[in-house]
Amino acid sequence: NRVQTWHIADTFRSFNVLKRANFDMGPGSITGKGWIEIHDNLSDRVLDLRSPETEIEKVPLAEEIANLEFNGDFRLVLPKTNRDLRKWGNHMNHCIGSYDFEATTGESVFLALMFKGEMVGNAQIKTKTRKVMQVFGKCNKTVDKVVLNEFTEALTKADIVKLENIQSAAGYR
Repeated sequence: NRVQTWHIADTFRSFNVLKRANFDMGPGSITGKGWIEIHDNLSDRVLDLRSPETEIEKVPLAEEIANLEFNGDFRLVLPKTNRDLRKWGNHMNHCIGSYDFEATTGESVFLALMFKGEMVGNAQIKTKTRKVMQVFGKCNKTVDKVVLNEFTEALTKADIVKLENIQSAAGYR
């Protein structure tokens, strides 16, 4: 991974936020094997200050998705807490972790798209409208068509979401 200027600027911003909050910055509190890891660790601490670990209540839409059965290599996983979303965002190198408010308030349901045991994408579905807002892979790239087809088939076959908005939410239109 190449360090971008924003990594450095955001690292200093996070450090200043923690300093102003009198966050314990003792030995070992800033760790990482380079700017990106240090950035991610400090950002997580800032998010912890602003939003302590909170369990995500399963709204009816999440229950429907949790009850889906899959054959083969594809499956969907729901986060249990807002910190799960942050871990997903760090792992996938995109901003899903910053949506923890929408997750904990039940505004949206978030999913990890798993293929052969590996997270290959994430999705956001608005709870009230059941509109798929986004489906992206690592670094906000498009999800592999095989995975998108599995996702689409599972959710449309169960009449959870409509076909029309999945492809555009995944960047294929």
